[in-house]
Amino acid sequence: MSVRYEDNSAAFLARVQQAADAGVGRAAEGVANGVRQELNRFRGAVEGTGGDTGIRTRYRGSPEGSAPGYRTGRLFRSIATQRREPMRWAVGTNLEYGRIHELGGIINHPGGTPYIVVEGGRAVFVSQQKAKQIEGEGRTVKRTKAHPINMPRRPYLAPGLSRAQASGRLQRDFNAGFKSKWGAA
Repeated sequence: MSVRYEDNSAAFLARVQQAADAGVGRAAEGVANGVRQELNRFRGAVEGTGGDTGIRTRYRGSPEGSAPGYRTGRLFRSIATQRREPMRWAVGTNLEYGRIHELGGIINHPGGTPYIVVEGGRAVFVSQQKAKQIEGEGRTVKRTKAHPINMPRRPYLAPGLSRAQASGRLQRDFNAGFKSKWGAA
């Protein structure tokens, strides 16, 4: 024996929509967590010391095609979800450089970054403040010329979504969000 119940009332449909929106929101947060995990996979090694010397450390970026390396944590901390409209949520970052990491591209650098040449002929970038100090000591500080910088793809959003889908977490998160709202009514 089966039981059939139909309710096409506006109140019932609104309740379903609210529960579905809660499910999509929970799933979006799960995707954001997956993106954060992706960003936390590669912690770039630094060489040298920065400290109070004003000389920047040398950072080794993540391999091309993998998520950007964790350097300052700004990109990691910026990952957020935002409700755009009912059942439509966004996951991403508001940082300007987030897009070029995900998709790759060319940055037209204006030049003017100060650097010094150290023993062995290696260039070491220095802060503007340190450059003034070095020049005040009568030493030479060079500055870069305008040049393009080719940024390879280092996707983190798409792999985070794929990981959430493949693991089944996306479906589990949606179901949990739906049930939490459905049971609350």
